[in-house]
Amino acid sequence: MEIRELKIGEMEQIYDTYLVKDFPKDERKPFGTIRRIYEEGLYRGLGFYETGQMKAYAFLCDDIQREFCLLDYYAVLDGLRGKGFGQKAMARLREFCTDRTGLIIESENPAFAKGEEDRSVRERRIAFYEKCGLRLTQVRGMAFGVEYKILYAPCKSTADDERVGKALSQIYRMLVPEPAHSKYIRISF
Repeated sequence: MEIRELKIGEMEQIYDTYLVKDFPKDERKPFGTIRRIYEEGLYRGLGFYETGQMKAYAFLCDDIQREFCLLDYYAVLDGLRGKGFGQKAMARLREFCTDRTGLIIESENPAFAKGEEDRSVRERRIAFYEKCGLRLTQVRGMAFGVEYKILYAPCKSTADDERVGKALSQIYRMLVPEPAHSKYIRISF
């Protein structure tokens, strides 16, 4: 699987075409925020390709020291899910991030699901990440009313939950400026 870093225009096209369908409204940040962080050099988009066709995409946000990166958005294109592309893309993503200490992933907390089907989807998502070699941390996040469990994948080296939580807190501060940050963001570790 080929991995390619995306330009901001390509990211915007993916956002408008796929991301708005792949992620619920309460989990999507305005593209203007993505553009701002990208222009600061701390946000990247990746496309994962086979036979010249994009199969999956990932948007990443780095902390200021570029030590950790948050997997902000990750999806296999609709119609291609369940065919192994997600695991292949995740393996390539981890290879791509070897210049960072590690990769941080938010996954919706099953304890806050809106019904049994939603809980099942959330549990399968966490199981997928664990199958890809990520570990569930004790860090918990809440952003705009959505409760998250936090997973971590070492890339260059390992990090304890406190370092992961502090890095995630820093990334959230960058993504969500005051006063919204104080009102809508919580991290515990």
